[in-house]
Amino acid sequence: MNYLIAIDGGGTITESVLFTCSGIVLSRYITKGVNALDVGIEKSKKRIIDSINHLTISIPSGESLSSIYGGLAACVDYYPGVMHSYIYAETGCRNLRLEGDGGNFIAAMQGHSDGASLIAGTGSSLYLRSNDTLQRYGGWGPIIDTEGSGYKLGLHAFYAAFRSLDGRGPRTILYDLISEQMGARPEDHLPELYEKGRPYISTFAQCVMTGKRLGDAVSCNIFNHGVKCLSELVEIGCRVLNKSFNVYTGGGLFTRYPEYWNALNSTVPKQAKLIPVNTEPIYGAAVESLWNLGIIPDKLFKENFMLSYKKIAEDQKRRCGGNALDFESIYK
Repeated sequence: MNYLIAIDGGGTITESVLFTCSGIVLSRYITKGVNALDVGIEKSKKRIIDSINHLTISIPSGESLSSIYGGLAACVDYYPGVMHSYIYAETGCRNLRLEGDGGNFIAAMQGHSDGASLIAGTGSSLYLRSNDTLQRYGGWGPIIDTEGSGYKLGLHAFYAAFRSLDGRGPRTILYDLISEQMGARPEDHLPELYEKGRPYISTFAQCVMTGKRLGDAVSCNIFNHGVKCLSELVEIGCRVLNKSFNVYTGGGLFTRYPEYWNALNSTVPKQAKLIPVNTEPIYGAAVESLWNLGIIPDKLFKENFMLSYKKIAEDQKRRCGGNALDFESIYK
């Protein structure tokens, strides 16, 4: 029997599953994000190999791993060959393929084929698969550009709050909203803010959303700037493809804040049709792992995968009290 691994490695959470060609998920592992621009390539490598090692424990004695696919944020584009060489040396898996995480969203919706995806979570980027090559646009990392992302919305919220505090900027409700979320004055907890970094800062995107709903002008400006930057990414797809196409949208900002998706949908060119991803990205990674073996999943594969995956995920959620980021308690 073939045993396969699929990995969805984002900026906040990395999810991996071990499954069979029939679609039965045998094991699931959750750990922290692997974006190498946030945590460094060495820590990314360790988290990925730890995930793989945890999953392979479930492979029966005498059997081996047939395929690994990983859609990984910033591990492939910026460190070409590094992660692949390391994982291959550690596992010996010949059917190993690693790409940017946008490929997971395309495959989740339409299988291994040309398409487009737009991610707006901790980071942001557009992915286009054309002629079997996956190309990323935007997503140049937190220092240069991940505009429209949760991190940038949260960061702009802090900018505005501290400028307001100093009297350098207009008054805004964002300072109060940030204080409420932190449970303290933000100026008293700067070390914590810097230590926790981008995934933590991205959680304050909700302050922008709340501020906008309350009519705060500064929040509205941050919101609109984020939408504009994401729309610019979609426009790139229009120029590259030069035809009507679907853009599969995924990431925490779109799922948690429908108003953000709606605002973007009203601004993108007509030739681009935004479609929310309604299947778990890890399923897309599983489709790509199966494709490594030259197998195209059928309807029964998807049914088996989603049923067994949800059963394991719900059991883990129950054990950790519903906190998906409580990585340790999931496996108790």
